[in-house]
Amino acid sequence: MNISIIIPVFNGGKSLKELYDKIRNVLTGNLTYEMIFIHDCGNDNSWKVIKELAEKDRNHVRGFHLDKNYGQHIATLFGFKNATGDYIITLDEDNQHDPKYIPEMIKRLEDGKHDFVYGKFRKIEQPFLKVFLSSFLRRILSILVPDLPYDYSSYRVIRKNIVVKVIEAGSHFSFIDAALGNLSSNYSSVMIDHCKRLKGRSSYTINSLFKLFLDVLFGYSKRFRIIYNTLLYILLSCVFLAGYLTIIQSIQLQITAIILLFLLIIMLLLRMSSFQRIKHNLNSFVIEQLN
Repeated sequence: MNISIIIPVFNGGKSLKELYDKIRNVLTGNLTYEMIFIHDCGNDNSWKVIKELAEKDRNHVRGFHLDKNYGQHIATLFGFKNATGDYIITLDEDNQHDPKYIPEMIKRLEDGKHDFVYGKFRKIEQPFLKVFLSSFLRRILSILVPDLPYDYSSYRVIRKNIVVKVIEAGSHFSFIDAALGNLSSNYSSVMIDHCKRLKGRSSYTINSLFKLFLDVLFGYSKRFRIIYNTLLYILLSCVFLAGYLTIIQSIQLQITAIILLFLLIIMLLLRMSSFQRIKHNLNSFVIEQLN
């Protein structure tokens, strides 16, 4: 069996060698594999470490240096585009995803004839506020994006034919788990431990989580877009009405018109900033390639 392990890297230089060792210990002698490290333009020594690993193990390590920071999902898509395995595995760089679960996840994929399998965390080792917010936003997404797998995480095993379909979908904004949910409801999950981060800090801040949340709503939720567009039209009508009435009415209506206009501008700005408009000409993203 041939598998590809895709690891997006953003300021993860301190943890890559340890992750590499763990993957080798689990897979050597059991599976044919490749590790694909996607350097997403952080500001540490990650690319230097990736080069060292590629020189040390040319049979198993490949590296791609992107031309700028695109974010985890686009970097993962680039890995999809260049993966050769029959099964594609995605892992975070920070050693919070233990590779020891890979054989179990593959077995679940094969036994159930599923299209993809997630690692479902028993307990997430993150600050309380971040865990609470992430859980709250996930519940909202489960209502507004019904096809989104509820157990989604960035620890996944996916069949190659599904990965090809994700790439071919080619929308301007990509949230891999929503794309997977749109393609298939035949998935499962394996209960795993979420390891504590030993080095560095997460690149996902509360602000970036909220930004991703908006991206998913605008990009994948028909229900949300209907609600949003309805509110936008109502608000726009109120702005015009209030603006007309302020010509002949009091200062109070002028204040009301200003408030409504302010709300309208906020809604439009949220909409304009919601998409990472990156077309999937993925091969143009790389400036250096190893192996």
